[in-house]
Amino acid sequence: MPTSMKNASPDTPGFYPWEDRHSETLITGIIDLVMLHKKELYRLPGLAGEVDGHGADRIRSKVEQILKKLAVDHGLSQGVVKGNGQRGIKTDQAAETKKRKRPV
Repeated sequence: MPTSMKNASPDTPGFYPWEDRHSETLITGIIDLVMLHKKELYRLPGLAGEVDGHGADRIRSKVEQILKKLAVDHGLSQGVVKGNGQRGIKTDQAAETKKRKRPV
C-alpha cells in the first residue's frame, strides 16, 4: 500500500487525484455539519449572553451568512445552505429527528 501520492497509481483507492467534486463534497459536508450542530455555537463564550437575544436569531443569521460565503467562494450555490441543518446529511441523528405533530 503506497503511503504517498508519488508512489500511488491513479487506480489506488484513497490516492485518486483531487478533483472539484471532492472539494464540493467536502464543503457541502462542512456546511451540513455546522448546520446540524449550530445550537452548540450559541453557547460559545463571547456569543452567549452578548449577541444571543431574540432566540439567537442574530447568531443563526450570521452562521448562514458565513456558510453561504464559504459556498460561493468555492463555486457552489448559496442554496446548499438550508436552515434545518439536515440538507443531504445521512446520519443517525438526522434520521431520528422527529417532526412536530400538528393538532388535528
